[in-house]
Amino acid sequence: MNNYYELLKDPRWQKKRLEVLDRAGFECENCGANDKTLHVHHRIYKKGYKPWDYGPCFLACLCEECHNEQSDLKEKFKDGFGLMGFGDMEELYGYMCGLIMKNDEKMLVVIRSYEHAMGIGRVFPRRKTHVEAEQIIHFIVSNGVKAISGEQIEEMIKESKGEVV
Repeated sequence: MNNYYELLKDPRWQKKRLEVLDRAGFECENCGANDKTLHVHHRIYKKGYKPWDYGPCFLACLCEECHNEQSDLKEKFKDGFGLMGFGDMEELYGYMCGLIMKNDEKMLVVIRSYEHAMGIGRVFPRRKTHVEAEQIIHFIVSNGVKAISGEQIEEMIKESKGEVV
């Protein structure tokens, strides 16, 4: 059973697949379609994992069109990422971490570099406040923060009352 498509016939995958479809109410989690062919999308792939080894947060129910779009976009990101300079890659990675942190504010992210902090900082500024990305970056870097969560950034913004940190 080393062929990926053979693995998709395994009862463990069939069970996991039905759990994901059921959790989504048999609707595409991206566009809401319930009248199209649905796929269970692996948000990431890990070397050595079988299709059923992934936890629920790594699997999404998508219609065929959204699944194809997600797959195409992943490839474009992979290609673009490979063409970037190292500092830009770190900043983009930080921005990505920041977006994930906004969706899961308790998630703790280890700060890898100044550029990484820059990317995280660019996600959180609010248009209604005077807190700028540079202030968040300055706070992270000048305080020697080694790891931070979205919750901590939001608290920092709240404590500053929208003024300079």
